[in-house]
Amino acid sequence: MSSIVSISLKNIFHKICKNKFEKIAIIFYIFFIFFSGLSLSYVQNAMSYKYASEISIILILMPLVYNLKKNLSFKKTFYLIFILAFLILCIEYIALITHYPYGSFRYNPNLSGQINDILPWTTGFSYLPLLFGATSLSYFFSKKTLYRIILSALILLTLDLVLDPGAVSIGIWSYANKGVYYSVPISNFIGWVITGSLMSMITIKLLKNFPKERLLSLTYGFCISIFLWTWIALLKNLWIPFAIGVFVIIYLLMIYSKYEKSSSLFKA
Repeated sequence: MSSIVSISLKNIFHKICKNKFEKIAIIFYIFFIFFSGLSLSYVQNAMSYKYASEISIILILMPLVYNLKKNLSFKKTFYLIFILAFLILCIEYIALITHYPYGSFRYNPNLSGQINDILPWTTGFSYLPLLFGATSLSYFFSKKTLYRIILSALILLTLDLVLDPGAVSIGIWSYANKGVYYSVPISNFIGWVITGSLMSMITIKLLKNFPKERLLSLTYGFCISIFLWTWIALLKNLWIPFAIGVFVIIYLLMIYSKYEKSSSLFKA
């Protein structure tokens, strides 16, 4: 069984990597996920170290920027990233003030680079790999825009079932009203569906002219995130999030294992 898995992973590695640079990048991110998970789980206030949060988020964002730039101009990539990041920051800022739609929550005050001491400026950029990954994966399941929006929101919700318990457990943010699911309230997951639907609708519109055969490349940041948060869930003994994360990872590997040309995977 292990030999089959190793052969499958080897095939995925060679299919995804088109050159030496991309192979080195994947090896780098394996180490990044491993050591980031350990430091976040076991080093007290690891995210409060100066620039630690910013560097981590930029590193996770880089595969998305790299693959957008390969298919779009620098100007279009720049506008796409910063417009969406700004919209996400606005939504998050309003949510912190009004407690809608996620419920009452607050970021760890020790996190650096906070706007008005309540919102880390990196929040908008940290959401982008998740958003683009979920949106791109929705093309794998349906060719109808409405279904893609719904599917993308549900994929984001599934990821948050792994991410949010981990983030709470390592102290990135906390909720005033603790829920039954690892101290995360139901209102947060409802909020993720609402926000995910809105942002997915906008992203699908913006990606209208993006080459469909290259959409799978926009999921790599999503993949890094799910690996990282599943690893953290294991380290923090969050067994349900860990099981969900493993399920998502296996499904992603199944998709990648079939990848030769993404045009054969995604519905036009």
